[in-house]
Amino acid sequence: MTTQEEKQVGDFTRLLRDGYSVPQQFYQNVKTAIADVVQALDPEAKYKTEHLMGKDSWDAMSPGDRRIAGRCLSHMVACGELPLAEEPQRHEYPKWYRVTVTN
Repeated sequence: MTTQEEKQVGDFTRLLRDGYSVPQQFYQNVKTAIADVVQALDPEAKYKTEHLMGKDSWDAMSPGDRRIAGRCLSHMVACGELPLAEEPQRHEYPKWYRVTVTN
């Protein structure tokens, strides 16, 4: 699903490309937390969602919220909302990301 095809159900829910819906505020909190640190990241390194979210934010989340945050990040990367790319791995999970360098 492209950014133009994304659907917002009401003012409080965000429908992700995999059909999963999340609260809009949760989605925005994840995006803001990652966007705040992404410019300072090493483009040669790879990162899991927990690294991108930051230790304090990650530790404050329940296991369920951590999984949802990962889904949100995957959606944001697929839709080009953050300057990150999925890093291919042997296993599907956990997903790893690398900063995309723009010149």
